[in-house]
Amino acid sequence: MSFQFDLDPKDEAAAEFIGAIGHRLQELLVERKALDNLTQQEIANRLGVDRARVNKCFSGYNNLTLRSLAELVWALDAEIKVEMHLAEEPRGANYSLKSAPETTRSHQARTQILSSTQSAGSTTSSSLLPFARLEVITP
Repeated sequence: MSFQFDLDPKDEAAAEFIGAIGHRLQELLVERKALDNLTQQEIANRLGVDRARVNKCFSGYNNLTLRSLAELVWALDAEIKVEMHLAEEPRGANYSLKSAPETTRSHQARTQILSSTQSAGSTTSSSLLPFARLEVITP
């Protein structure tokens, strides 16, 4: 027996984004363990919280705030870069932005939000949605 749930586009976009962030956070933990043998207990010590709380964050059982995400990435000695821009094809548009006049395309808003920690190094990028990309930079 299978179940199918219909999500509205807003809920679907949010679920994809949250899932991609969680997946990238787990990948970062694996990378950090491979480089430095960093454990969840050491991350908990850096954050001043219980290891069980850190485990919930990495296992997806915690709904992370932007602050807690930034703190986890900081504890992993990494850096977050988020880029948001208008989607190529906005919902409900009568025309494609690709075929719009140059003046329309040139006025697309772009926002870059940087939240950094103390380290720098190689860049890993994860494409999240048509309008968002998350890069986590590790040493």
